[in-house]
Amino acid sequence: MRFPSQLPGLTLALLAFAGCPKKTDEPVYTWADTPTLPSPSAGTYARAPGLPPDPPLATFVAGTRWDASLSGAAAGIALALANTPALPNWQVRHEVWRAGYPYPVQTLSVWHGDTGAPPPAGVSEWLAKAPGSADLGLVRARNVNGDTWVGLVATPRGNVGVQPRQLPLGASFTLPPIDGARFVVADSVGDLKAGTLELPQTFTVDHPGEWLVKVTDGTGVVARFPLYVGITPPTEPVVGEPVDGDADLQVRDLIAHLRAVHDLPTFADDLLFDAAARRQLQSEPLTKDQLASRLGWDTDALSTWDVQATSVAEALDRVIWEPESRPALLSEVAVAGIAAEDTPRGVRVIVIVGFGDDGA
Repeated sequence: MRFPSQLPGLTLALLAFAGCPKKTDEPVYTWADTPTLPSPSAGTYARAPGLPPDPPLATFVAGTRWDASLSGAAAGIALALANTPALPNWQVRHEVWRAGYPYPVQTLSVWHGDTGAPPPAGVSEWLAKAPGSADLGLVRARNVNGDTWVGLVATPRGNVGVQPRQLPLGASFTLPPIDGARFVVADSVGDLKAGTLELPQTFTVDHPGEWLVKVTDGTGVVARFPLYVGITPPTEPVVGEPVDGDADLQVRDLIAHLRAVHDLPTFADDLLFDAAARRQLQSEPLTKDQLASRLGWDTDALSTWDVQATSVAEALDRVIWEPESRPALLSEVAVAGIAAEDTPRGVRVIVIVGFGDDGA
């Protein structure tokens, strides 16, 4: 049925509607807007793919594997860089763990630009070269000197799922199966548990303090992270630059600090152990079995740390995050010999620790 008398009015109405400009409530964002950062602190360890909370950055990284946990670490680094031109490796690792990312990071890149300006050219080049399989952490932060861009790249080879950073005493956590992987877990008193991850492995946290988890495969470290049982995770790195002094004194001071963090006295001095440590600085160091024989100590209760690094802090940081070092580091009864020397590449640190009630 037709209604000719109604058609002209209807046609005019439709034409009038079509001629009106389309209204939109979508906001327009620019690089001049104040950056919005992801949280630099998380309650769990996990990969967290998503989009940045910073609207212009979300458009910029669309189609990439931007990760909220890794970008939280980038945010922590960017905020720390407001007060210093560069960060040592141990502080970067702290920021990565604090943000809840448990996997190794391959690269860290930093760019500086004018306030409110588009990304520096290097950021676009970095984004274009990033592997398609990699997790990306990218943020922009603003301070009085302009905008700072921080980028992190990581390529996990396995997935440990979602793991807690903090647990109450008596709780448990589970590592999922990962083909070809092994685990080492050090509890807060230095006892080790190790094995394969062919099947899920569940651990009950029966000692308060800091636990350490490492997962490896044939290539290297798959994941590494500390758990805090009955205590609050630290907001600052446990390692810091020691006071001025020669390398030997710096090593002793920093070890005393690290032991005090775990409510332990510093290692007892031993002249024989000190002499053995100085001997290890020679061109042909002794093996662990030879050292044990000379020191009259049980090989299984002897730990040797031989590290070359740019600084004493970096050297000890490499040691303390290895679960295998925890039995010596956290032993209530331990003697140690310490020696260090400056080298063209930084410093070489030797620490020989005999731990246990009597060692023999």
